[in-house]
Amino acid sequence: MGAVHDRLLTRGAGGGGALGAARNPYGRHGSPAHRAKVKQRAEELEQQGYKITGGGGGREVAVPTPGGKKSRRFPDISAEGPDGRPYYENIYKPTRTGGIPKREIDAAKDIEKATGIPVVLTPY
Repeated sequence: MGAVHDRLLTRGAGGGGALGAARNPYGRHGSPAHRAKVKQRAEELEQQGYKITGGGGGREVAVPTPGGKKSRRFPDISAEGPDGRPYYENIYKPTRTGGIPKREIDAAKDIEKATGIPVVLTPY
C-alpha cells in the first residue's frame, strides 16, 4: 500500500449505514465503547509516563495536515512521551473482516505525512 501505510502501528485487531442515514449516531467522539477504550488507553499511557495533551476523554486537538485528504485531523489521543516526543493514537472499530477502516488509515497517513510521527491504531 505504500511506505506510510507499511509503518502504521497497530495494537492487535479484533459499517456504514443506509444512504442518508447517520453512520455514527454518537457523533465525532464515537460510541460509548469507543469512548471507554479511549479513556482506558489514556490512563494506561499516563501510567507509562506519557502526558496527555489532547483527547483521551477530553478535548481533542487538531493536527494540521497540509496536503492531506483533510486539512486537519483530530487524533483520539495526543500526548507527549516520557522522552518528550509527540505521540498520537486513534481507536477504531475493526471492519467486518477484521481490518482497519479506510478513514482511519487515511487519517493516520495524513498525520504521519505532516508530522513524521507514526500513529498507533488500536481496535476496540
